[in-house]
Amino acid sequence: MIETTLSAEKDWQSGRTKLLTDTLSRRKKLNGLTLAIGPSAAFYLKESVHNEQVAPYADQHKSADIFPEFALGYYFHKPDIHFGLAYRNIKSELKAFSFSQKASRQAYTLEAYKFFADYHGFAVFAGPALSYEQLEVTETNKQLPDKGFFNGFKPGLTFGWDIRPNRLQSWYLRTNLRYFPNLNVEMSDGKNVALDQLEFNFIQLVVFPGRMF
Repeated sequence: MIETTLSAEKDWQSGRTKLLTDTLSRRKKLNGLTLAIGPSAAFYLKESVHNEQVAPYADQHKSADIFPEFALGYYFHKPDIHFGLAYRNIKSELKAFSFSQKASRQAYTLEAYKFFADYHGFAVFAGPALSYEQLEVTETNKQLPDKGFFNGFKPGLTFGWDIRPNRLQSWYLRTNLRYFPNLNVEMSDGKNVALDQLEFNFIQLVVFPGRMF
């Protein structure tokens, strides 16, 4: 066990932390830009009709490769709301006999979420997301290539929690999950490859540059 907040306990108990938080809040000094990065994974939620027909022996996409998430945002302290733009490049591949299929997803996601509970420093949030999706599926089956695309906007949901012992820190640790349904790519046979996903960002470093300098 590593304790990182013990040095702040005295100020918390004496009320100094609350006084400083209230003072800076009135001056709007706790609003600010956020930068974030962290490792993520994605899990597929639906089976693909196309795959069942052309290569039932190849199974289905289950999870994507580990990928980094980059995010830029702005935090409003008084309402405890965060607006952000997140970028992810998600890839996975299936191979069996002469069949191979690569699925890629580039997502540029606008999201807004509100923190609605704080349990001893675990601050829970949730909110809507709108993502511009660039989906591509490339397939080879008995030397016959096939390719499908989708570019457009899709709605989703973002939820998770911050580890924030107080609201004065210049950095926090965040875990977030994103749910995106109806991510389909139509192939040449008219059937869809489903890329519906639940993303899981294990741990993300969120930095407030304005509080550091």
